Amino acid sequence: MGMICVRVNDDTKKQFQDFCDEAGISVSAAITIFIKSSIRENKLPFEVKGNGDSL
Repeated sequence: MGMICVRVNDDTKKQFQDFCDEAGISVSAAITIFIKSSIRENKLPFEVKGNGDSL
């Protein structure tokens, strides 16, 4: 099984961990869902809004 490492600031990590905890899934499962959905749809599975500075 492969591994992907991503750097995010501590606040973003905490917010995403809290979101996943509330959703009842692990961070790894959430990211796997994102990856598989992106591959299946051949695009990001959501609309990206805002400018690059806010992402």
